[in-house]
Amino acid sequence: MTTETKEINSQNILSLAELAAKEVQKINPKMFLRFFDKPLLPAIQTKYVQPQIDLLTQEAEKQYVSMDNKRKEMVNKKKDSLSKDRCFSKTLMCLSGTFFTGIYLIIGTPLLEATEATATTTATYYGLFFLPFVGGSCLGVCLIDKIARGIASAITPGVPAPVIDLAAESQHPMRLS
Repeated sequence: MTTETKEINSQNILSLAELAAKEVQKINPKMFLRFFDKPLLPAIQTKYVQPQIDLLTQEAEKQYVSMDNKRKEMVNKKKDSLSKDRCFSKTLMCLSGTFFTGIYLIIGTPLLEATEATATTTATYYGLFFLPFVGGSCLGVCLIDKIARGIASAITPGVPAPVIDLAAESQHPMRLS
């Protein structure tokens, strides 16, 4: 045997760790998850351990996206229900009109007193308070869909971020697809 053939044969011989990794891969690939935080050979880490972690991550992402899509559908249904409800739209219109009228009066009344406005100016100011009410009511009607979406989103439970417990996953037997 020449030195060249010895080098080729020694390159083809797998280490004991690689042979064990191949056997574990055949028997139960989830066992590799137990070694996610242990020092391993880089070849075993990239060939056997990391693909299992990536697979679990992909499954968790798919499940999260599915649950998030269901939540979005629920939010849209609630938003549609709210925005089509006449009582909701009238209440929102009235509240926004009242809000803008309140701001108008809260800002203007101290200004009138501070400037010692004449009686006609004060009467005109108070006589025009319906304009912010009308403007606020119109704004409330325009924002019905956005406010309904905000309310529906606030009352619909959120989707929790996926947490992958590798130690617990390694205890489960292999799932056959």
